[in-house]
Amino acid sequence: MRVLLLIFFCLTINALSPNANASLILHYDFNGDVTDKSGNGLDGTITGSPAFVAGEFDQALNINNPIGQTGATEYVSLPNHAALQALSTSSFTWAIKYKTTDVAMTNGRTFGIQNTQTNGGFGGTYNDGIRVTSNAFVIGTNQEMYTDPESESDANAITTDGEYHWVFLVIDRVEKTFEYYVDEHLIVSKIFTDLGSVSFDNISIGRISGLPDFGARFTTVDEVLIYDIALDQNGVEQVNAHNFLPWCRNPGCLYL
Repeated sequence: MRVLLLIFFCLTINALSPNANASLILHYDFNGDVTDKSGNGLDGTITGSPAFVAGEFDQALNINNPIGQTGATEYVSLPNHAALQALSTSSFTWAIKYKTTDVAMTNGRTFGIQNTQTNGGFGGTYNDGIRVTSNAFVIGTNQEMYTDPESESDANAITTDGEYHWVFLVIDRVEKTFEYYVDEHLIVSKIFTDLGSVSFDNISIGRISGLPDFGARFTTVDEVLIYDIALDQNGVEQVNAHNFLPWCRNPGCLYL
């Protein structure tokens, strides 16, 4: 009986105040704009003229940057905000849903930031001129983590088939793990010892800030989510099912 009451209480709190216990820091659904639907006011800024097009369920943003080493001309910039910068030393999950038909291996930088500073940041590509598979990285002040070479040999990491795919980059500071998922598939899980601080300044969607060439091309971005927790397999599956707030922080809460 007590367990049922606790579950009911958690569900009631979430229904009354969806952000009170939520771990969702940022949510862009690209439904005609780049406003933050999480309620935290972390609106994006569009550079260039990417087009809003039909997405899987509502709208999405089509990004088509110049081929090769020409600097990216179409992308979205995230704000440099304390709520994001606080993630530099905490667990976090970056999730992005996109589709692309760019198989030429001339472009491919999809999201992130790589500074020349020691806390270089994080990012991902759908291919990078060397690998046909998607991949990601996190560069901290003390350690660097990469999905390759493991992701290179996993066919589930291929995202250039013109179908929508979810990509998840997960840093768990408690378990000290770096994980990379494509859809519901765990592609890479690696242990780090002391990652250090990871930059959350000047993050881009459609390119990797600090590496402005080889931006995303023939690519449609449908959703971007940032959580201040490390999603587990269950959380990843919930997001794949478009359940973006599937938990609360109180013990005993169920997936909604």
